[in-house]
Amino acid sequence: MSEFKKETRYVVLKLSKMTDHQKSALGAALSEINIDDSVMPECVVVESDWPNYQETWDSIKSIVEGDFASRRDRIAELEREKVVLVAQIEVLKQLAEPAIKLMRATGASSGWHKKADELDLVVNSKLTTQCLNQIKAEAVRKFSSELASRVEVPDSSAQKIEYYKAAILHVLQFAEQYAESIAKGE
Repeated sequence: MSEFKKETRYVVLKLSKMTDHQKSALGAALSEINIDDSVMPECVVVESDWPNYQETWDSIKSIVEGDFASRRDRIAELEREKVVLVAQIEVLKQLAEPAIKLMRATGASSGWHKKADELDLVVNSKLTTQCLNQIKAEAVRKFSSELASRVEVPDSSAQKIEYYKAAILHVLQFAEQYAESIAKGE
């Protein structure tokens, strides 16, 4: 595995910053030296003042060092972990309820009622409920956003396209209101 080191491999010119004369001279020079397509690969350029500039360098570094997992892959992995954790919390809540009842039934002399109160506080805490509600609200937002992104607007008049856009916006607004009510525990 080679050590990552930034190096100059390409020459990039920003055409929008060039004068017409510079563009013309560049075109003439390129056609005169007869450069083929292999020397001019298709690329993505990220300028240093863009917010994802350092993230792009970090991504390139991880590829060179053989430790690349795309952001999308990492997000998907975290989403899967979150689903598992939510399911585990729900199962724990279901298991805790009869345990709490049993602990309370043993009576005050055994001391289990105090443990039952502690367990009840954790399982049914405001924080646990808020976390679950936030996760559910986020799921509603993601689902509606994904749904909206998959809508295909048929070739139509400008008026129909605007109608479709308005309908999609309405669905997204409704989903956001629904997500907010879930997040608030309503």
